[in-house]
Amino acid sequence: MYKYAFIFSVFFLTACGNKVSFLPEGDYLNDAQIGKPYYSVVDIHGGRVIKPNNSMIPDNLGLYIQQCELPEDIITEDTVSTKDFNCFIVKGIPIKAGNLKVNVSGAVYGNMFKSPTKFNKTYSIRIKE
Repeated sequence: MYKYAFIFSVFFLTACGNKVSFLPEGDYLNDAQIGKPYYSVVDIHGGRVIKPNNSMIPDNLGLYIQQCELPEDIITEDTVSTKDFNCFIVKGIPIKAGNLKVNVSGAVYGNMFKSPTKFNKTYSIRIKE
């Protein structure tokens, strides 16, 4: 009997965690080059993301942030928004050299056993001449 109780308690403890992770890992996105199109996708894992707050500093280098779209096969007529908050794209054509900071913060929804988990992640992009 204790064996089953132990197995169930381990299952419930591991199933309730909301550890947020990001792809790509690390603190840097691919380098960009002035005048050449740039495109980089960031995925957020660990639960369904509540609408995130994305920002860039400085915001005048020619790149911008765009939310990904949900796949068409899961969109129904009841879908309120087609934005995928677990994914965002950094894209554009850089116009100035410099270092760019991309910050994403927000939270993932909680569940019956755990409250929402906040996250804050900053990536750096180097824009070369």
